[in-house]
Amino acid sequence: MKLRSLSLPSVVILVAACVACGGAPTGGENIGTSGEAVVTCASGSTVQGVDVSTYQGTVDWTSVHASGRDFAFARVSDGTANPDGTFATNWAGIKAAGMVRGVYQFFRASQNATAQAELLASAVGTFEPGDLPPVADVEVLDGESGATLIANLATWVSVIKAKTGRTPMIYASPGFWDALPSTAPFVSELSWVADWGVSCPDTSTPWTAWTFWQTADNGTVSGISGAVDLDVFNGTLAQLQALGGPAPYAAQFVSQSFPLATSALQMTEGETIASYIELKNVGSKTWDANTRIGTTQPRDRVSVFADSSWVATDRPAAVKGTVPPGSTYKFAFNLHAPAKTGTFDEYFGVVEEGVAWFSDPGQGGPVDSDLEVQIKVVAGPVSDKDAGATGGKGEDGGAAASAPTGDDDGGGAAAFDDAGAIVAPAGNANGAGSAAGGGAAGDSAGAATTAGAAGGCGIAPTSGDVPPWAIILAVTAAVASVRRRGRRGERQEACV
Repeated sequence: MKLRSLSLPSVVILVAACVACGGAPTGGENIGTSGEAVVTCASGSTVQGVDVSTYQGTVDWTSVHASGRDFAFARVSDGTANPDGTFATNWAGIKAAGMVRGVYQFFRASQNATAQAELLASAVGTFEPGDLPPVADVEVLDGESGATLIANLATWVSVIKAKTGRTPMIYASPGFWDALPSTAPFVSELSWVADWGVSCPDTSTPWTAWTFWQTADNGTVSGISGAVDLDVFNGTLAQLQALGGPAPYAAQFVSQSFPLATSALQMTEGETIASYIELKNVGSKTWDANTRIGTTQPRDRVSVFADSSWVATDRPAAVKGTVPPGSTYKFAFNLHAPAKTGTFDEYFGVVEEGVAWFSDPGQGGPVDSDLEVQIKVVAGPVSDKDAGATGGKGEDGGAAASAPTGDDDGGGAAAFDDAGAIVAPAGNANGAGSAAGGGAAGDSAGAATTAGAAGGCGIAPTSGDVPPWAIILAVTAAVASVRRRGRRGERQEACV
């Protein structure tokens, strides 16, 4: 069978050429050709896929998905007499590979329509959210009149709706389908058109647009041996996923407080920025406290931007209360920059703890790489831990405006007043620091031990003890300097 993509949520009846069936159909026109063409191109984005049957043998669905195909249809049977032996394996494998899956049945007008529909419904069991509508592959008259085919097909559609709760789809070639009588009642169903080797397909009557388009019956796809039918969906991946009804868990991006990943958010080392990601619940399940933003790429990665506001180091935020389908929620959390410069890419996904990630097969996304923030961490202000500060300049005839203090590892540079005296850094625990300009020197405890030059009240640290009289002389000179400044009405400062 050849399946091609259509994009509306209704019934699609398929009329297909039978490469997947193992040969050309009998009793009908050549599938993939048409008479008077009503050409309709895709409305925008498209999604690539395939359709398969037993003629493709064992399929490596992981490889098929990796080749860029996001959906696949698997044949369940040819009428009632020939169930497809690969269906169960393909049906499970398509979903396990993370692809959107669909089922089709080669429709036989000469066989009981109700029995054919019941066979399909029984083989599938329960259609899960995200599964595509079942398809009738309508290619041959099978020895019956066109009117009989249309009547039996209408019965098949009715039974499928009753058994599965889904409106089926119809696959057909315009060259075959358009010659059938009274096709107008199927206009509310979706159309999957088979039209090969053209840039845009002919649209079967009575449809004015297509949802799926089978573009070729001889494609080559990684993971599938031999030729395979190639298909296209007329829409985005999100629209394709929604075609089968909302997934239990699905989120749609609304906004975020930080720039999109095309631009970097700049932070300084240790900085904290309040942030949020706003999402809309587009699934069928209500969000609760177990609905959380989680780190991805890889999942459950410990983030260097986590802080105490996070639920865990791999969970920035969780829902407070409940968020029913159709409502939005802001997941608020802090971004706390690490003490390390560089550019970081942070990825997030949405997870229902203990149930599923929203990007898992059968759920509605977003994918693990969609929610992203690029952060550029730059160095913060220079610290005085490893280098002393330089003191300010003093007033005329007085001491420096301030005297820097040495840190744990080194004394500050000396500061000079307007008379040339210094206010040198106080000694540190090691007595370090450089003597300068006649300042006093510090001992190993940081005390002044050597008097400075006239006019100075600073202390230029050195090491070693000095006689007590030298300390008294230095203090006396400092006090005199302060008193002189006081008499002149200037700011009074004491040496430190």
